[in-house]
Amino acid sequence: MPGDERRLTSRLWTALARIARDTKPVEAIPAVSTAVRLARTANDAEALTDALVTLAGKLARANAFDDAAAAVSEAEALAPAQNACACSS
Repeated sequence: MPGDERRLTSRLWTALARIARDTKPVEAIPAVSTAVRLARTANDAEALTDALVTLAGKLARANAFDDAAAAVSEAEALAPAQNACACSS
């Protein structure tokens, strides 16, 4: 599958995972895992970041907090600097 198709298919799987959260939660993690895999093979950082953030949410809902944290950390590393939070404590 060409890179553009992998990127678009990744986006589709990410959207399906978001929908599945409410309709078929048991299918959400496999759907977003497919999205992550496709975004990686497409070398699309934006699609991968979106899929990883979605995956983190699904994993947290499944009480897989360590895996969720790993997905968030990877997404943060991929995010452009202008998206960094300038939060104060």
